[in-house]
Amino acid sequence: PKETPGLLPVGFLPCALEVDAVRQVEIVKNDPSLSDRWSARLTSQKKERWDLSPSSGPGNLIDQVADTTYVRHLLDTLRFLRVTGVAKNSTPETYGLSPPRFVIRWGSGVSTAPLQLELGADYQEGGKTVGTFARVPADPSHVYLVDGSMLRLLEYLTHFEVLRQRTLSLVEADTIDEFELKTRAGKKLFAQRENSGWTDARHRPLLPSSENVEARVQGFAHLRIQEFIDDPSVTRALEQALQARLSATLTVKDRQGQATEFKIGHTPDGRMIGTTSSRPGSLFVLFPGAERFFDPTADVIRAP
Repeated sequence: PKETPGLLPVGFLPCALEVDAVRQVEIVKNDPSLSDRWSARLTSQKKERWDLSPSSGPGNLIDQVADTTYVRHLLDTLRFLRVTGVAKNSTPETYGLSPPRFVIRWGSGVSTAPLQLELGADYQEGGKTVGTFARVPADPSHVYLVDGSMLRLLEYLTHFEVLRQRTLSLVEADTIDEFELKTRAGKKLFAQRENSGWTDARHRPLLPSSENVEARVQGFAHLRIQEFIDDPSVTRALEQALQARLSATLTVKDRQGQATEFKIGHTPDGRMIGTTSSRPGSLFVLFPGAERFFDPTADVIRAP
């Protein structure tokens, strides 16, 4: 494709937007080669959190928390998508735009109509992909060739589940000011952040080391979800299992004193399950190995 006079010039940014002003995003994926067809609606009441619901594809989600970092990164890179050429006159099918491989719509959720980007087939030169055919909101009547880091980010969107928040905690590690851990066996651990270290309730330095406590806090904040449970009947059964096999309860407080509670336990077949008060009604299967962060006597730095 070559630049055509009178159309959007090479280097033009056709999707200019203010990330913090966007409150609604819709992503439609239609990749026949992977039999991957679904659409998702993302909404945000405030910039710290995005929620997710399927427009088509998977059924209703009990937990609707989206991967806010991914969504904001997607919007941020969308701003810098650039025009690298103009396609020659041809049919939409030629450029993979009937239907498009991706459709992305975004808007403020108020009176203005959402903007829309359509992405089709990749374009190659010398055996390398150098861009993607697209219809852009700045001039939807023509097909352009576009490039940018957003296209690489979309490569990770291999299925709907990628949009879901896969860490159990919605609290960042560096915002946790204190925590209290209680186990079913009666073990306890309280820690509060003071200056550059951690102390107990009497403001005495925690032993064996503040580094061990900090590693534990990092572990709390980055617990990974292995499986989402979206079947209400399965959730109820696992909630009963959690009550019977509760291993530990953790309460963390952030800098504003806002408390968040976590509970972990095991199913009869040995899977580790967890809940958090910041995602009410939802229950998650966690990856093995997270137990060590909930053992007050464990040295989590040296744990495998």
